[in-house]
Amino acid sequence: MTRQPSLPPIAVIGAGFSGTMAALQLLSVLPPERPVLLCERSGSFARGLAYGTGNPAHLLNVRAANMSAFPDRPDHFEEWLAGADLGEGVVRTPAGTFVARGHYGSYLTDLLTAAVTGPGVPRLRLVNDAVVDLEPRAGGFVLRTEGGQTHRAAGAVLAMGNLAAAAPKSRHSLDPWAPESFGRLHPHAPVLIVGTGLTMLDAVASLRTQGFSGAILALSRRGLLPNAHAPADLWPVPDLTRPTSPP
Repeated sequence: MTRQPSLPPIAVIGAGFSGTMAALQLLSVLPPERPVLLCERSGSFARGLAYGTGNPAHLLNVRAANMSAFPDRPDHFEEWLAGADLGEGVVRTPAGTFVARGHYGSYLTDLLTAAVTGPGVPRLRLVNDAVVDLEPRAGGFVLRTEGGQTHRAAGAVLAMGNLAAAAPKSRHSLDPWAPESFGRLHPHAPVLIVGTGLTMLDAVASLRTQGFSGAILALSRRGLLPNAHAPADLWPVPDLTRPTSPP
């Protein structure tokens, strides 16, 4: 049987959560002869800023029961959790189970690995390079990377995340998820955190994990703290197979 020639791929630029899920969903809906090109400039696919933290105290703020990557398989993430040996970073509460964001990054990495190493001809191609140019051409685009690669693509999805912040002009940290950037902190001088949202909680966890034992002050013009999750039942899964009757 003659194999169908491969069509130009759809390129996804950025392989954090959004880019990874876009690539996986494209694989499920595109014809088999249409590959997907997933481009990532950092050394880590499927994690991005949100799920790249290795601190087990940096928890998801959504219950594990609601974190499946696939809307038609709502138990997928919990089933993955049941088969994973995670150790720290799994907190079970009356309101549900909350998991470290780094563990969720491992879950996404496993999904991506399965897509690349599954049976048959791999349709997902990983490009570990920065895309520096996206030139429109007849029938699609030409991608050029920092390393000099050129790729033709039928379409492109931009999933590059937030732009990097400007370099600090004073002694403050712009990345609360990188405690090594905090420098050496005097234990008898307080640390000020501007904002009292979820990022503040992450920053406190980073400071304590790093060994800072001094006072931490959180400043907010409204003085509001994140609300705790209340116990809740799972949402019912809609049945979309039965035709609906007109009113």
